[in-house]
Amino acid sequence: MNSQTYSSENNKILFVDWYKEFFPMVNKLVFEKTDSYDNTKDIFQDCLLIVWEKYNRNELKLTSKLSTYIYGIAENKCREFMRRKERKYNRPLIDEFDTEEEVGYDKEQDVLIKKLAKCVEKLPDTRKKIVMDYYYMKYDMKAIAEKHHFANSDSIKSQKYKAINDLKNCIKIPTTN
Repeated sequence: MNSQTYSSENNKILFVDWYKEFFPMVNKLVFEKTDSYDNTKDIFQDCLLIVWEKYNRNELKLTSKLSTYIYGIAENKCREFMRRKERKYNRPLIDEFDTEEEVGYDKEQDVLIKKLAKCVEKLPDTRKKIVMDYYYMKYDMKAIAEKHHFANSDSIKSQKYKAINDLKNCIKIPTTN
């Protein structure tokens, strides 16, 4: 067996190992955002292809765990997918109804949601990610601690508490004590 064959065989094993190890994580992220297993597979394959090409060109320089790197690529691919989908179907739902009341549109709630989104954007990066992972992705504290390399879930709870207070102050919701 020559070195080229051996290297090629090792690469196949590595690729399969990456697929087995990282697909469940990416599947959860992408499926929650796209509701399509086909989109999940496509996006994951794109992620793996990006990593694979960088690995084979010896350009893969990791500053974090490989799982974190792949997760980041998957998040970006999801955003691209959602932007393409939004452009394709960029037609307001309100046009399909006669009045805002028929849709159950609540202007005050809409204003509050937009204000909250702006406040979330103003949060420090770590707190913003924790809030998104907890409330949007529905991850538990332990999973968030592992994802963001915190020592334990208590650290995450503390950061989440600070983020919630920051958000309350930003949108001026009085705290109950």
